[in-house]
Amino acid sequence: MYLGRSHHAQFEYEAAKAAYSKAIEIDPDYLEARASFGGMLLDIGDLDESIRQLNAVTQRDKKNSQAYYLLSQALRRKDLYDEGILAARQAIKLVPENAEAHFWL
Repeated sequence: MYLGRSHHAQFEYEAAKAAYSKAIEIDPDYLEARASFGGMLLDIGDLDESIRQLNAVTQRDKKNSQAYYLLSQALRRKDLYDEGILAARQAIKLVPENAEAHFWL
């Protein structure tokens, strides 16, 4: 997962995608890797796959504020405003000081 983050930070998206995919293949329950992968997919505009990864995280970890706020962004960018608002509200409920989640309301 950290290799994926490193590639992502350097805008090496294909390498990041491969690293995240490998981490998830090795451990499908590695939710931190899934959330980071979902964020990277959001950055490159692969909204459907981002939503799929982030939903996988929020279904297994109802307290993952990061996944909810990233999910809110992906949903809003897909014009799924009501669902995006719900995800942002859940992120805020979990971490009220999360300014980014407030932004996506």
